[in-house]
Amino acid sequence: MKMKHTKLVFIIITMLLTVTFSTVISVNADPDDGVIEGADSREYWALLVGTDPKAYCSNDANIMYDMLIDNGWDSSHISKITGTQTTKSRFREELNWLDDKEDRNDVVIFYFSGHGGNRCIAFYDYGTDSYNMVAYYLVSLKSFFNKIESKNFVLIFDTCMAGSLSGDKHRLARSNSLQTISESSIETKDDDGLLFGDLRQHGRVIITSCKKNEYAYGDDDFKNGIFTHYYVEGLSGGGDDDDCNGRISIQEGFSYAKRKTEYYTSHHSDPDVTTMHPGMDDKVNYGFGELEITLPDKNKNDKSRAIENFAIFQKRVLILLEKVRALLG
Repeated sequence: MKMKHTKLVFIIITMLLTVTFSTVISVNADPDDGVIEGADSREYWALLVGTDPKAYCSNDANIMYDMLIDNGWDSSHISKITGTQTTKSRFREELNWLDDKEDRNDVVIFYFSGHGGNRCIAFYDYGTDSYNMVAYYLVSLKSFFNKIESKNFVLIFDTCMAGSLSGDKHRLARSNSLQTISESSIETKDDDGLLFGDLRQHGRVIITSCKKNEYAYGDDDFKNGIFTHYYVEGLSGGGDDDDCNGRISIQEGFSYAKRKTEYYTSHHSDPDVTTMHPGMDDKVNYGFGELEITLPDKNKNDKSRAIENFAIFQKRVLILLEKVRALLG
């Protein structure tokens, strides 16, 4: 029995070390050809969309932009449209810009804050001066996003019913505590999802602010969407609590935002605010490793980067060994 116990410990430690090591390098690996490439060969691109200013959606796109700049992103690699710029035609133009710039090795972020309905996101309409009358549905969104070649593609939706885009199995519900904005003006299509599916596929991380049957809220204290407020907070450093390596990943930011969003909305002083349950579907690097958005310091040479990566590896090993000890009592 003792030998079996020892073997079990050895197997667990080996598995944990393998996962830890893959975490350090996998974000720089192309899973299709097995070639590990340097982070410097990768470019970072983003398209940020924030529609209705009254629901703080424009503010959301602005703080996402500031966060990416603070994390080392090149401003010329970020396109941001807000308010009355957020028409369907402008969205298509900006997505074509993104498609022209990125390739399969790049990290690409698409962020949308605005109104949403069942399997759709809404845009600004000059004819009605409305942000929730004109929508693109899932079948069109799939066609648009399939143009993006990146195998490190992150799609973030802070809208009501956002989970309907990611395969969330729940079934309308952006509003703030001063103004509840009806999503009923967006035509909803009562399909069962079997024909059009969802946006999930290999090489993508889909992040949604709430489930398919939930509202997403803007908050008067934050002057931002609740989920976006906490997600930016997490990506600005608050989420670096698992490995404490000084760099932030999409997954770390989400874990932080999910925990904070669920607690804040479930304890909100406004009784009309219901709990939001953010979701994430991660199919980048087959779900192993994390996708960092903190750009590496280009002034560091290869030797200093290698030393830094090894120190990170050591720290993660120690953390995992502590977890194994705790597990085995």
